[in-house]
Amino acid sequence: MNKSDMPLKEIVDSNQNIYEITNVAIRRAAQLTLSSDESFFKEEGKVVSLALKEVMHKVVSYKIDQD
Repeated sequence: MNKSDMPLKEIVDSNQNIYEITNVAIRRAAQLTLSSDESFFKEEGKVVSLALKEVMHKVVSYKIDQD
């Protein structure tokens, strides 16, 4: 996988909820943009691709609050 490739096949083939993954990736992309994380620059500014990779490879974790 090239460093700029978005893991679309992994997302489609996963048994995870696509809506959930999308929301987590959007929030993570916002965090990366605001923090100017070093990994953001390594991905040449492709923050959404980076966020999706991190979510799919479990680099970041999340939980769903039950209200």
